[in-house]
Amino acid sequence: MATTPQRQTLPVVDFAAFQNGTSGEREQFVRQVGEAPQQIGFFALVNHGLSPELIREAYEAAKAVFLLPEPTKRAYEDPALLGQRGYTPFGKEHAKDHPYPDMKEFWHIGREGDPHLPANIWPREVPQFRRVMLELFAQLETCAQGLLQAISLYLGEPAEYLPKAVEGGANLLRVIHYPPLPAEALPRVYELQPMKTST
Repeated sequence: MATTPQRQTLPVVDFAAFQNGTSGEREQFVRQVGEAPQQIGFFALVNHGLSPELIREAYEAAKAVFLLPEPTKRAYEDPALLGQRGYTPFGKEHAKDHPYPDMKEFWHIGREGDPHLPANIWPREVPQFRRVMLELFAQLETCAQGLLQAISLYLGEPAEYLPKAVEGGANLLRVIHYPPLPAEALPRVYELQPMKTST
């Protein structure tokens, strides 16, 4: 007899409760952030501190970049960097030990000005891309630091335990574009197959 998987509700956690809440609200946030990855694997974060206007600008800048002609975009691919910075063309990346390519193109951005990391590559044709993505990178990193503080507390460590462990790390912002594809263009491996259930 087939079993029906039990539905779970995605936890929604409020970052403002951790930053500006009461001690009880902070403790609840820490508990939720610590338990959700164990119970369901994910949580949704609200009041994360990212500017809605910046997010809108980031989408617009990314759209402008991915609408550039293919030869123009490929000029910003540096094979020596193995995709660590700049542009990676559509269909080039694939999952480890998987022969079929991912149906996406993307742009990698890292921390600016770190002599130990590769330099970022910026498209001259869309000058606003650099400003917007660096601002987004900084806001995402601030948010990540707060989440790492909460996880540290959940583990019974001081709040700065995990943030210090990853300080200066090679974080990446991956700007991904999945272009629409006609059904006939998709390889057969991506066709949906009937799900087999045990009896």
